[in-house]
Formats: sequence, C-alpha cells, structure tokens
Amino acid sequence: MNDIFTQVVELARSLGLGKLGHVAIDATGIAANASTSCTDSIEMLRAERAKIRKNIRRWQQTVRKRGSQ
Repeated sequence: MNDIFTQVVELARSLGLGKLGHVAIDATGIAANASTSCTDSIEMLRAERAKIRKNIRRWQQTVRKRGSQ
C-alpha cells in the first residue's frame, strides 16, 4: 500500500497537480468482512492494473497528438 501511495504522489507531482509539502493521513480504522468469494486474485489484480496502465498510455498518446496539432 505504501508503494501505491508513493507512486500516486510522485505521479501527481510530476504532472504538476500539486507540490509535496505536508501530507496528512487519516488512520481511522474501519471494520471489514470480506469473504473469499468477494476478493480478487493476484492474477486478476495484475490484469486489471495492466488494463488501466494501457488505457492511461492511450490517453497520454491522444493528449500528445492533440497538443502537437
């Protein structure tokens, strides 16, 4: 989870969406009851992540093409 948070903050900063200064995190505990039939496998999560990354790359290419016109 820390890696994901770090990646999101670094990406936002690199895109100029903010600057890194003070970061506050709410540590509120939330009760959860996830059954095994409702959880995703590592393979499903990796496939979803690959799909999201592909869509982001496609979006970035579209933005670059429109920006150069």
